[in-house]
Amino acid sequence: MGVPDLPLGIYVHIPFCVRKCHYCDFVAGPAPDEIRSAYVAALEAEIRACALAGALVRTVYFGGGTPSELNGAALARIVAALRDSFSFVAADLPDARPCLPLPGSAFASPVEPPPPPPPLTATEWTIECNPGTVSEESLTAMHEMGFNRISLGVQTFSDIQLQRLGRIHTAAEAAEAVQMARRAGFTRLSVDLIFCLPDQTLAEWQNDVEQALLLGPEHLSLYNLTIEPETEFGRRHRAGCMQLPDDDLAADMYEWVMDRLSEAGFALYEVSSFARPGEASRHNSLYWRHEPYLGFGVGASAYLHGMRWTHTRSMQAYLATAARPGGPERAVEETLPPRAACGEAIMLALRTSAGADIAALAARYGVDGEREFGATLRGLEQDGLLVRDGARTALTRAGLLLANTVCSQFL
Repeated sequence: MGVPDLPLGIYVHIPFCVRKCHYCDFVAGPAPDEIRSAYVAALEAEIRACALAGALVRTVYFGGGTPSELNGAALARIVAALRDSFSFVAADLPDARPCLPLPGSAFASPVEPPPPPPPLTATEWTIECNPGTVSEESLTAMHEMGFNRISLGVQTFSDIQLQRLGRIHTAAEAAEAVQMARRAGFTRLSVDLIFCLPDQTLAEWQNDVEQALLLGPEHLSLYNLTIEPETEFGRRHRAGCMQLPDDDLAADMYEWVMDRLSEAGFALYEVSSFARPGEASRHNSLYWRHEPYLGFGVGASAYLHGMRWTHTRSMQAYLATAARPGGPERAVEETLPPRAACGEAIMLALRTSAGADIAALAARYGVDGEREFGATLRGLEQDGLLVRDGARTALTRAGLLLANTVCSQFL
């Protein structure tokens, strides 16, 4: 496995939770101490056995599940394995921030943004935390290990909705977690919120956003609730026991938040992501640029040299195969042909404020861009869903509301 030309992103999956949320379809859930101990040992072994030892890494992201469910000693073992096995960029790289959005695109803001702050001087290390599983001591330990960005899974500031979602924290605990993270030294903080919750009104969503803004985060990730079939919400939905906001209300929620966050100084830089200047997630931006990344842990995915794979979702199989040459057992493995790889890269780029340079992506993957995508692009532009300016193509506001439909046309 050759070292890639570009610095890598690394994702580390921690599959443990106090309890599984009703909407969650990830490889995650409660587990006894012996499984947790065995998993940390297997994860450490997988990292140390990686064939790309010494490769340069731009970003590290601990997700889950609930990474903050692990104790400090377990987290420190995993961090040490990564630091022993890879090299890390000493400064931010120039292409880590999206370029300015196209005039007329959904991402263009009427507010002139202030200049960005100085770049980071170290690899971005992000850790996801549940507000109900942190303390000032645990957050301080994470910061001292080298984590310099934290993502708090708040989801909503309504205690009633938190109970419906199956979350273990309260709104007050979420606000306190932000304050504790600040006192622990985190200067880059993201808050996750979900909209279109069962029975949610526009006013309730607006209150969630206003409460988040009062906490002063640098970044907000805002997700439209997706009902996954094999979840508690999926079962309730099939039984007709859930009333969700309709498409018109969902659009109203999304359009309102775009305008409100623009007023508050946030830029929409990806369909679900808003950031203050210079505070975009460098790790997630790497995904959207279709750049290489490794995934460690059960159910984790990777993309390298045009090949994509996902590890087994079986804990038993992962524990048995984590340290073997070539990595753990894989549930999925595919090499994308050039047209499919290019289409996927266009789809990912269109989700961002940078938009897609169709000609450059076509050249990158060795396809005829006009032959493969020209008719689709012209049709979407005529329908007012795309705007094109020279080499770049981006979603309009109407296109952003139909982003999944528009982007799927390139797959």
